[in-house]
Amino acid sequence: MGITAKKTRPYHPQTNGKIESFHRTLAEGWAFKKFYNSEPAWLAALPTWVH
Repeated sequence: MGITAKKTRPYHPQTNGKIESFHRTLAEGWAFKKFYNSEPAWLAALPTWVH
């Protein structure tokens, strides 16, 4: 999927706020939005959500 890890500067609100918002959106929109029967089903739903 072309995902790479990027480090953020500690105690830097411009980047920390954005990543925290992204994590919240990811959790609410994909990770815990519905019940998945298995981890492969959970992971299969990610590309659709990211698109």
